[in-house]
Amino acid sequence: MDIKDVIITSYPNRSSGGQYVGSASLGVSVEHMPTRIKISYDGGRSQIRNRNIALALLEAAIAKFESL
Repeated sequence: MDIKDVIITSYPNRSSGGQYVGSASLGVSVEHMPTRIKISYDGGRSQIRNRNIALALLEAAIAKFESL
């Protein structure tokens, strides 16, 4: 996967409230333009970690797509 073919965007976390309300955008969405596969992830409290996990999930999805 070539990183220049990936669009990375961030969005606010979808939490119901509590300690982290009003914090920075933590959710990450990554889209692979050639295959149009899009993965969103907002499971952690670190945007960098969320981005890395989303990229790993995207690579797995692309590998599965290409093996079909």
